[in-house]
Amino acid sequence: MTAREPESGPSERVRAGGSDLIAIAGCALLAAWVFRRALFSFFSSPDDLFYLEQAVGLRPTPLGPFRFLSQVVYFRAMVGLVGLDPFPFHAVSLLVHIVNAALVYALARMAGARRIVAWLGAVLFATFPLSETLLSSAVGINDEAALALALTALICLRRPGIRWRIAASVSFALALASKESVIFLPVLALWLRPASMPLAVAARRARPLFAISAVVAMLFILLRPAGLAPGGEAYAIHFGSNLFHDLMTYLSWSVDLVRPLPDLVSSIDPTAWRVGIWVVAAIVLCRWRWGAQEPAIRLGLVWGILGLLPVLPLRFQTYRHYLYPAVPGLALIVAGALVQSLMLLGRLPRPGDTAVDRRVRPRLVVTLVVLAVLAYALRADHLIAARLALRMPGSQLALDPVERRREVAVRALASLHQHLGPDHAAVAVYSPSGMGRVFSARTGQEYPGIPAGRHSYDLLAAVTDSGRVFRLFLPQIDSVAFLDRWSCADTSFTLFLPYYDGDLFAAGRGRRALAATGRWMFEQRWYPQAREYLDSVLVAYPEDREFLLLRAGALLKIGERAAARGQLEHLIRLAPNDSAASVARRALATWER
Repeated sequence: MTAREPESGPSERVRAGGSDLIAIAGCALLAAWVFRRALFSFFSSPDDLFYLEQAVGLRPTPLGPFRFLSQVVYFRAMVGLVGLDPFPFHAVSLLVHIVNAALVYALARMAGARRIVAWLGAVLFATFPLSETLLSSAVGINDEAALALALTALICLRRPGIRWRIAASVSFALALASKESVIFLPVLALWLRPASMPLAVAARRARPLFAISAVVAMLFILLRPAGLAPGGEAYAIHFGSNLFHDLMTYLSWSVDLVRPLPDLVSSIDPTAWRVGIWVVAAIVLCRWRWGAQEPAIRLGLVWGILGLLPVLPLRFQTYRHYLYPAVPGLALIVAGALVQSLMLLGRLPRPGDTAVDRRVRPRLVVTLVVLAVLAYALRADHLIAARLALRMPGSQLALDPVERRREVAVRALASLHQHLGPDHAAVAVYSPSGMGRVFSARTGQEYPGIPAGRHSYDLLAAVTDSGRVFRLFLPQIDSVAFLDRWSCADTSFTLFLPYYDGDLFAAGRGRRALAATGRWMFEQRWYPQAREYLDSVLVAYPEDREFLLLRAGALLKIGERAAARGQLEHLIRLAPNDSAASVARRALATWER
C-alpha cells in the first residue's frame, strides 16, 4: 500500500489563502509604486490619440475583427464614462497589469511552484521597468487585456466541466480580439494540467483554444491584403537572420538593468547578440541544472518562447511592449533559478551545526528574496526616473521618443488653450521650411541641417495627427492647417508659430498677426525664412510700411545689401513723412558712414 498525504483541512486552506492574498497585495503595492508616474501622464502614444479620435467621431472607424475589443469597444466605453481625462485610462491599465501579475502568480502555483518562487516571478513581471511606456499609454490595454484574458482562459481550462471549457474558449476569443500576440499561449495548457491528467486529455481539453488560434491566424493572412488586419511596414514579415537578431534584441532588453533607455531605437539591434547569447546560455544552464526539480523554470521557458514567437518574424520593428506576453516566462525562470541558488546558500553549514542541521533555512531564503525584490523595485524606479529625465543634446526635449511626443503634444495643447477663446476658430500652424531641427533616432545627436530636397519630419504635425488632436481637446477649433508657406488665402486663420519644444507663439489674426509673425521670425534669427515670408505678405499688402521695413532688414541680414538699400529708398519715396521713412533714412545714413 502506498502512503497517502493527508488532505489539507479548512484551517490550512484558510492560512494558504491568506498567504496568497498577502503575496498578491505586496506585488500590487510594488507595481503601483514603481509605475506611479504613469498614472499622472498625458496620453503618450499617437495611437492613443488616434483611437480617441475614432471614439468621438473625428476619424472613421475601419471595419475589421482585429483588436476590435481593445481599440474600438474599450475606447468608446471609456470616453462615454470618463471623457478625455487620461488618469482613468492609466488607472485601468495599471489595474489590469496588477491583475496579470496575480494571474502569473496563480498559474505558477498551479504548475507546482513554491509560493516564494511564484511571488518572486510575479513581482519581477509586475515591476519590469520597460513596462513604463505601456502603462502610460491608453492603447497599452491591447497587450494587457489580451494577456489577462488568455491567462484567465488557461485557469478556466483546468476546471472540470463543459461550462469551464466554454468559458475558456470565450475568454481566449476575447483575448485575440484584443491583440494577437497571445495566439500561442494555449500551448501552456499542456504544462499547466493537473498531475493526475494525462497529456492526451489535456490536449483534447485545449483543442477549442487551438482551433480559435488557427482560425485567427488564417483570418490574419487572408484579410491582411485587404487592409482588414494589422499591416504596413511595422508588420512586415521575413524569415531570415532577423529571427535571430530579434530574439537577441528582446533578450538583451529583458536583462538590462544598467541603461535607462535600451530601447531608444525600435528596430533590430545587430550588436545585441553579445548580451543575448549569454542570456540564452544562462537559461539553458538553469534548465539543465534545476529544471527537473523547479516547475517555474520549466513553465517559464515554454512561456517565454510562446510569448516571443509571434513577433520574432517581424522584419523591421522591435517595440518594448512586444515583450509583454513573454516577460512572465522570463521572470519565472529568474525566480526559479534565484530561489534554487538561495536554497543552496541556505544549506551552507554554520559553526556548531551537525549534519542533521544542514538543511534549507526557509527564513533565510525568504529574507534574501524579499531583499532582492526590494532592490529590484528600487532599481526599476531609478531606471524609469532616469529614462524620463534624459534630454536630447542641445534641447529640452526628452530623449525617449514616447516621452518626447507626449511633451510636444501637451505643450502645444496648453499654448492653444491659453490663447484661444471660447469662440470658434480656424487655426493655422505656420512652420516655414528650413526651421526644423533634425536629430538622430539612434543617438539623439543633432544633425547640422536638413539635406536639400529631403522631406523633413514635422514632429508637431505627427504627434497632433495633423491637428485632429487640437480639435479633440479644444472643440471650439473648427479646422487646423499646417503651413510651410503663407499666402493671401490664409488670412482667415488664427496664426500660431511653433517653438522647438512644442510651445506655440500666438500671432493672432489679420494684419497685426502677420506683422507679429515677421518680428517673431527676426527674434528667432530665421532671416531667410523671414525674407520669403515677407515676400508673400507684400503680395497682399504691397505698400505696407512695416512689412517693407522688415523686408529690408531681412535682406540686409542675409547679405543682400544692395537690395536692402533699394527697399529702403522705395519706402522713403512711398511715404516720405511716415515714421517708417525716418527709420529708413537713419539706416541709410548709418550705412554711408
